[in-house]
Amino acid sequence: MAAAREVWKCSAEEWEFARYHSELHRPDRGSKGIRRANIGCFLGVPITLLIYYALTSLAIVVAGGEVEQWLRGFRHSFSPVVLLGSALFFIIPYFTRERRELRKPRPREEIPYLITDDQGLLVNLRNHLAESAILYVNWHSIKRLQIDFTHDLTSFPGGHIYYEPNKVKAFEKIRQELPDFREPARQVYMDRFTLCIASDAKLAGMYGFIQIPLRWLYDGQFERLLRTIEARTGLSVQPYREGVMPAFLGWRTKGHF
Repeated sequence: MAAAREVWKCSAEEWEFARYHSELHRPDRGSKGIRRANIGCFLGVPITLLIYYALTSLAIVVAGGEVEQWLRGFRHSFSPVVLLGSALFFIIPYFTRERRELRKPRPREEIPYLITDDQGLLVNLRNHLAESAILYVNWHSIKRLQIDFTHDLTSFPGGHIYYEPNKVKAFEKIRQELPDFREPARQVYMDRFTLCIASDAKLAGMYGFIQIPLRWLYDGQFERLLRTIEARTGLSVQPYREGVMPAFLGWRTKGHF
């Protein structure tokens, strides 16, 4: 039987706001949208140099005599070449891949932001639905489901902003591409929510943060999404921090703030 797949869309303007305030730690699949998950690209340079020095040192010990002196000179002269080559091999492809996988949205474009199916939840933070770029979390991996007002990611334990950290500057850049983007640059937004999911109920740093587009609070999409996630995980929504639950329960009862 085919998986019950549902696509949850938002406008380009809503998606840019959501992307700035969303992050997933340890997705089950697809981590190229998270810089920390690509730390191996940067470790490749020192590891390559370490291997180079280890091999040349071994050759020097074995060779001895005049060959030893020549090998020492060769290692010293050739080190910058190895450094540059490893940097080109590991780091530059990482940044070009980041640019290639981030597809800039068109004004008012409807973007598939979240996708749910029988196995889990997909989060599209790159506007790119390739399997390597989209983030995926299995339902059984979600151990805790909580709600909070939308905050900057840096206000959450382990939260990082992987785009422009200066929010005013970041929002100005978005407006240049999307003139209808009118969101104010604030630290907290009391008129909308962020869904917080944890892959480990005991580790606060293992959260994922999914900002919910404002329109979804009024057109029924967020309520349907919550019901889907609760049914799939067997969890009920709990408060992430004190003070959010009265507003959340009031919204869930009335369908608006």
